[in-house]
Amino acid sequence: MPSATTVLQAFGKDFALGRYDAMWALLAPDACRGWAGPAAYAAYYRAKFAPVTLRGLSLGVPRVDAAGTHIPLTLDLAWRGMSGAGGAGGAGGAGGQPQVLSYLRNLDATLVDTPDGWRVVEGGPLDPEAPVIPPPHPAPVAIHVPILMYHHISSQPPLAQSQVGLTVTDENFAAQLAYLAAHGYHAVRLVDLFDNLYYGRPLPDRPVVLSFDDGYLDNYTDAFPLLRRYHMVGEFAIIAAYPGITLGVNRYMTWPQITEMAAVGMDIESHTIDHQDLGLLDPAHATYEIQYSRGIIETRIHRAVQFMTYPSGEPFRSGTPDAQRRITDLLGQYGYVGALLDPLTPSILQVAQSPYQLPRVRVSNDTTLDQFAAGLSATP
Repeated sequence: MPSATTVLQAFGKDFALGRYDAMWALLAPDACRGWAGPAAYAAYYRAKFAPVTLRGLSLGVPRVDAAGTHIPLTLDLAWRGMSGAGGAGGAGGAGGQPQVLSYLRNLDATLVDTPDGWRVVEGGPLDPEAPVIPPPHPAPVAIHVPILMYHHISSQPPLAQSQVGLTVTDENFAAQLAYLAAHGYHAVRLVDLFDNLYYGRPLPDRPVVLSFDDGYLDNYTDAFPLLRRYHMVGEFAIIAAYPGITLGVNRYMTWPQITEMAAVGMDIESHTIDHQDLGLLDPAHATYEIQYSRGIIETRIHRAVQFMTYPSGEPFRSGTPDAQRRITDLLGQYGYVGALLDPLTPSILQVAQSPYQLPRVRVSNDTTLDQFAAGLSATP
């Protein structure tokens, strides 16, 4: 019977040759769930990797634990049209973004031993959960997916007036999660959203994204256990300079807490270095906030950070069009593929051609369950 390494080598070779049916045959049963079948699986890979060329792939040293055999897999990719070295890091090609392709290196693939031999349950850089490769010219796709916006989750009395509107009690948050579960909603990640917008990968019925701004300590002590209880995932936007500190009345999660959450499937995103209005900053300062917040978080959690949440929604609440263009250009330049708004008018319409303007629906302390339910279908 072929070893796990041999099977993964075959899986990678099949990808290189465009033999997606053969890749499908090497998937574990769990990895086949959520796909309409091998044709949909093949269409996803053709679409996702259309902007790039594969120059090679390599495997690292396997390690074994109770979950299976984990083998680091690296794809050496270049944007189409780029020649020479540096394809993983340069913009190049037809609008390829810097640094994005470097995220498809040294990611663990996981294989499990089945009665039919070793099978791929997680494909590393070839997994749907792998980082997004943005197409140079996204198709005019729009879908309705609510992105809910939270801040504090806590039953403790707010310590300042500024916390009141931002605080949803544990009881109300649990009731909202129970409502989602009872009505067939499925919490998804931003990468799942973009897999659909860009590559047509099916989303589950009634998808919803749960996002949490600022990285408050109660996100770990209160929100995280409730998400786990209801088998849901969340997107946590971290102010990179704040983990482990107390600032006024606000206490923030520590890096070990954030890393623990990331290790069990919660996504960690950037909320800049210190939560300043990006539209009011000079270009050098804005670059610092955007570039280094992502780098700090990635160094801590050892995962790609591809999404930004604008502090206070700026520059898209009151900033100028020039400021908005300047900031979205910087996001693309420094490896972000999407960004979340705090819009004046809530909406659930997500548009592939506006990846840096993803609208959300704010959930506040006084949001009733009826209002919460109505927000899941909000339109501008």
